[in-house]
Amino acid sequence: MKNNADVFCPISHAFTVLGGKWKFTIISYLLEGPKRFKELALSIREVSPRMLTLVLKDLEVQGLVTRTVYPEVPPRVVYQITALGETLGPLMAEVRKWGFLHRATTGQ
Repeated sequence: MKNNADVFCPISHAFTVLGGKWKFTIISYLLEGPKRFKELALSIREVSPRMLTLVLKDLEVQGLVTRTVYPEVPPRVVYQITALGETLGPLMAEVRKWGFLHRATTGQ
């Protein structure tokens, strides 16, 4: 019999990587194209700059987002979805459809 610690659950792993309040929202904006920090902050007004920074760093560590700093004054920082992050596109489209369906069905 296998030890539970040796069993890999892909659903659990995916939710560990993608869990949190802001990751899906940030990924959905970056799937539209590269964005500067300020663009993301203005698009997602409910997230604080500190939280946005933390989530972007985590997405970068997870290999879903790249951060490019251009040597300009002031420095320009651009975030872009990676090839691995782009594979989330179909999932994001289905989640978006489900969100509309749920709202239309429940009125919430």
